[in-house]
Amino acid sequence: MTALLPWQQSQWDHIVKRIQQDTMPHALLLNGAEGIGKQRFAEHLAAAITCQSSIADAPCGVCKSCSLQQAGTHPDIILITPEEKGKAIKIDAIRDLIEMSGKTTQNGKQRVVIISPAEAMNRAAANALLKTLEEPVPSTQILMVTHALKRLPATILSRCQRLDFRQIPNEMASEWLESQLDASLASQALAFTGGAPLLALEQSERVAAASERLQNLLQVAQRAANPVSIAENWSGEENSIVFDDLSRIFADLTRYLATGVEDFRYLPDSSSTYLQIAAVCEQDALFRFIDEMQTLRMKQAHNLNAQMMYEKLIVSWLALTRPRKAS
Repeated sequence: MTALLPWQQSQWDHIVKRIQQDTMPHALLLNGAEGIGKQRFAEHLAAAITCQSSIADAPCGVCKSCSLQQAGTHPDIILITPEEKGKAIKIDAIRDLIEMSGKTTQNGKQRVVIISPAEAMNRAAANALLKTLEEPVPSTQILMVTHALKRLPATILSRCQRLDFRQIPNEMASEWLESQLDASLASQALAFTGGAPLLALEQSERVAAASERLQNLLQVAQRAANPVSIAENWSGEENSIVFDDLSRIFADLTRYLATGVEDFRYLPDSSSTYLQIAAVCEQDALFRFIDEMQTLRMKQAHNLNAQMMYEKLIVSWLALTRPRKAS
């Protein structure tokens, strides 16, 4: 059974009250940062709604419905996600939902549809969903999970009730994550993901690779590594991971160059490397480099040769970190 996370109790108490009062909205939008457990909350709620037990405040975990939910085979719990990570949710998935909404549920209770992340719906899919939100079917409960509220159409937002999940207190997030990982790695992973414990658990193995990427940038700046070799190494990884790592690194660098405060949030154990890189960077030039990186990131979706792309990026990094002539 998908369990609630320690920091979700207040949201759960609110939902239980709505269920007991028979005032649950037809469509509920779970809003908050990525990696804090919103989909897990949605799955727990789906289990409670379809549970055959009379327990009011939690799924029982032992009835046939709960067993099917745990196995991921419940016919009345439908999860709609992109076919591939980073891709769109297309209209066909929403059309299937609309068709299914008109049918009788298998266990005589409500059908629950989880759309995650909701902002991945393309325009056609969002427009198709709008019809369902405007003409709700009592037997269908819609749960939408979003990490990017501003990317959802206003027409969708206006027809949902929002349940917000705030930033998790660091002590609570650390305690939970340390029950899953070595304490040192848990601390590094939590910093790397901006305090999102589930994302930290998922990405804990990426911390070392991101630290190495930061080191690569320093080596290139010091003319101590072969740029082509580094580009070749990076091209062997998933592009989205490389760009995510670089985005975090440059967010830390720009913050330092703007404030002079050594607040390296994502890789705090690499402050010395950050400072050495910052010594050869100018803020305006770094902003231009970041713009170029974002442009390349958008183009890579169109089958741009990965190694050539990284070679171009590293050549620009070489230019940015060129030793300054003494005046």
